[in-house]
Amino acid sequence: MDSSTHSGFSEKSVNIQTVRYAGIPDFIKEIVKVRSLKWRFIGILLLILFSSFFVTCVKKEFTGNPPEELKCEYSINPLGIENKNPELSWILKSGIRNQKQLAYRILVASSEEKLNRNIGDKWNSGRVKTDQSTHVVYKGKSLDSNRRYWWKVRVWDKDKKMSGWSKPAYWEMGLFKPDDWKADWISFDCPSAPHLRREFEIIKQIKKARAYISGLGYYELSINGTKIGDHVLDPGQTDYEQRVFYVAYDITQNLKQGLNAVGVILGDGFYNQQAVNHGRYGWKDVVYGRPRLIFQMYLTFTDGSETVIVSDGTWKGSSGPIISNNVYAGEVYDARLEIDGWDTPGFDDSKWNNVEIMECPGGKLESQMLPR
Repeated sequence: MDSSTHSGFSEKSVNIQTVRYAGIPDFIKEIVKVRSLKWRFIGILLLILFSSFFVTCVKKEFTGNPPEELKCEYSINPLGIENKNPELSWILKSGIRNQKQLAYRILVASSEEKLNRNIGDKWNSGRVKTDQSTHVVYKGKSLDSNRRYWWKVRVWDKDKKMSGWSKPAYWEMGLFKPDDWKADWISFDCPSAPHLRREFEIIKQIKKARAYISGLGYYELSINGTKIGDHVLDPGQTDYEQRVFYVAYDITQNLKQGLNAVGVILGDGFYNQQAVNHGRYGWKDVVYGRPRLIFQMYLTFTDGSETVIVSDGTWKGSSGPIISNNVYAGEVYDARLEIDGWDTPGFDDSKWNNVEIMECPGGKLESQMLPR
């Protein structure tokens, strides 16, 4: 057997110039060019083993995946946060076994533009050495009501490799100070579930709109004829003399320039148990009062100006097709009494009556941060 069988090379051998693996030792390249099937097989096997090792090293070099599923107070991009030091969390994902977080850095900014420039004008945590990724308490500057705050986070893994920044996330503060509320509690006295409405005109271009609402015992909110949100039986039951839940909605897409209308239906819920209080159930102490509403809408325009629409004595009320309703006794609905278009702009409410201003139920208004 001539020496070329084992070590001779020719121009007809495999052209390894088409195979680019940075860092492959020369001896593997030479083995691959051998014409002997036995040695070529061994060479290819070595090449495969080395390639697997190389790919693993490359993956390890870039295991710093950005954190995902950023949450504030257990929710993604929540509205109505009242905790002045909200808790933040995120999830780490990696293809490497036994990977862990060694440290994190959080930026919180007053605008998305600042966050994109890595300016944490509300909070820059710096590098915090810990594996904690849940219940991370915000320790930045004081936060204002009805304001959005943007944040992102990066981490260091067990090999001290730094990840990229996560995608931006945000949370919005609710109305956590009593004097934030400018609205009145209103009601309409009728034997059925009251329908309340208010029209208003928008001249400027809208940038952002938020609605904060509590309707006792239950409410259903609509704007320009469209039901807002997917909630039912809101707000959650509480001791209404201690606290009352309100709910925050993003209604930016529901409004338009020109005339708009807000409509609210109120139900008895657990707040007004007249149906069972004096009925066959014989209960005597389950009535807090007549159904009532508090509503506050913030409109922010592209020129930076703001305006507030509130529930007050200018709203109008009427009876409707829900003759009676009760969480124990059920509901009676008379479709003949439906009012077409009552929650749309331009509806003729000249035969409707003005609402009454009511006393506060007694409890503190708190944002309803309940799972849905």
